[in-house]
Amino acid sequence: MGQDASFDLLITAAETNSHHGVGIFLQRLFPDSSRIVCLRTVSLYGGEEPFGAAHHELYSRFLTLPETEELLRPILASHKIRRILCVPFYREEFVHAFLARQITGAPLCTFLMDDQNIYAPSVPDHWVQRLLKGSDLRMGISPEMCAAYQKKFGLPVHLLPPVLEKAEPLVPCYWQPGTDEPIRAAMIGNVWTARRFTQLRELTRSANLTVDWYGNGPQASWLTGTPEEWEADNIFCRGFLPEEDLVAALASYPFVLVPSGGLDADDDNPAFSRLSLPSRLLFLHARTDTPVLLLGHGETAAGRFVRRLQTGLCSSTDPAQFSRQVARLLDPEVHRQLRQNIRRCAPSLNLPAAGEWLWRSLAARQPEPAAFQRLFPDEATSPDGALAQIPPVRAFTARVYPAPGEPFRDEHAASFGFLHVRHLPVLATIGQPQPPRKDIEFAYLNQAITLYILRGSLPAGGDILFIGEDDIGPLLKHLPPTFRFWRFADLAAWKKAGFAGDPKHIVDASTGAAYPPAFPQFSAIISYSWFVLLGENSHDHAGLALYLDACTRPGGFNLHLFSGAIHPTYFWVAPAYTHLRQRFLGHANWPDLDELLLTDDPFVMSEAAYDRHWKSTVGKSYADFGRPLALSLFWRKSPGN
Repeated sequence: MGQDASFDLLITAAETNSHHGVGIFLQRLFPDSSRIVCLRTVSLYGGEEPFGAAHHELYSRFLTLPETEELLRPILASHKIRRILCVPFYREEFVHAFLARQITGAPLCTFLMDDQNIYAPSVPDHWVQRLLKGSDLRMGISPEMCAAYQKKFGLPVHLLPPVLEKAEPLVPCYWQPGTDEPIRAAMIGNVWTARRFTQLRELTRSANLTVDWYGNGPQASWLTGTPEEWEADNIFCRGFLPEEDLVAALASYPFVLVPSGGLDADDDNPAFSRLSLPSRLLFLHARTDTPVLLLGHGETAAGRFVRRLQTGLCSSTDPAQFSRQVARLLDPEVHRQLRQNIRRCAPSLNLPAAGEWLWRSLAARQPEPAAFQRLFPDEATSPDGALAQIPPVRAFTARVYPAPGEPFRDEHAASFGFLHVRHLPVLATIGQPQPPRKDIEFAYLNQAITLYILRGSLPAGGDILFIGEDDIGPLLKHLPPTFRFWRFADLAAWKKAGFAGDPKHIVDASTGAAYPPAFPQFSAIISYSWFVLLGENSHDHAGLALYLDACTRPGGFNLHLFSGAIHPTYFWVAPAYTHLRQRFLGHANWPDLDELLLTDDPFVMSEAAYDRHWKSTVGKSYADFGRPLALSLFWRKSPGN
């Protein structure tokens, strides 16, 4: 009987190696990776991936769903895929796994080790929901992760903590109380911000505690000072030790300090703090009975783990509380009880052949019995009311598109956030001859969209300020005289004056007559491409935003049209677009990049139109520049302001 020619597909964000916790845990789960095909989104470690039989990278951040599927199919066709494990982080892994399940029909397990949706809203709800619904088994790395995603998405998520794959002898802590030597503790783990590291230095100095820091944490680029300066604050870098040597060293200390999050304004990674269980905690408890002092909030996933098992203490960065907790850990009776609890729990933190356990659980569509399950509560248990604060799933709804002859509503303007092919019939009804689709350049679209929105939103006309050098003759021609257009006599002078509201800068667009001697206010302010000239100057962006807000009448609106470009490796739009969108729209229901990549009919300028109108100015080929897109921003000022 021949060898099975099928493979398991592992979908991750980056290379599976020993430079990060996810990679370390996956290598522990699957010590034999000879039948695993690795599909990653990016290379963060120079392509270093000693794990797996084959490796593929699919960078699809700026690809539409059909484009991603087109690139994924030949990758999957080169291997016979029998099972899929996805450990998602970026949006792309959610897409890749969803498509791989559809293409291959292989059973899929999604393993949530990092939260990128609830406390770190980087991946839209609809992608998480698609993947979780399409998964045959859903796992989470902590009870808190399981509970949070089960609460939000209404699907069972089962627990698989970062267990060790084989039992090793537990090395007893041989620290003895009662000596006159200064207190010395070990520390493992990372400190994620310079501010947190400064707090740590202040703590060790004020508590007269010496800390030996093991691992690669001191190499982080954001840490302030030098190792020599840290030693003045009692922090000594001991570097990376082989596992056996590290365990032997840790057993000599009264406790191990493990940094975690504070769940406060200084916590730069609340998603990790609340929901991710650091593998170093299970490693510690499975290899030595040295107690833990968790430097962080007791309601973090790590803090709840230590408190649940009663294997250590938690402390904030308050010096008084920190000193009290250190003193408790040095109390012989407290120390003895914590060690006893660790020894009781340690055997259950090992799961022999954990990878095979995971595959068997996937085949059964539910987790098989395992020793670690007795240490943890049911996954649906609420983490002390935190579940009540989780927002409901935000459904992905179809945008409202205008139909020819339909009365204008502001929702129709939002549909022009990026132009769709389905908009073209509407724009053809405004009195301008429409060129063939392959010949359409954005100057035509700017005029057509402006006419459509002005006619629909200001049926009685009004004062319109146009910002830019573009020809607005078609607007004057196709709108009744009740629309009066104004523009700047000298845009450079107005910009140099700091976008002043002085009416002396404004003239009638038709006659050149000066604006009345009063503070200018307009029913609408419109621009096409001039904002691109502001570049990345944030002061210009802020000054422009203040002008737009002050000079728009209550109930009036702004319409600003931009050109963007989408390329397989980037998405470009003028920085002023990003600033104005955040300033005036915030998190309003306005089309975003993810919606653009999901749509089935985005309008992009053809290569022929690009070559005719843009190539000589841009100086790049169509393939190098990217596909040009028509984008817009629209907002209405509150009638009361």
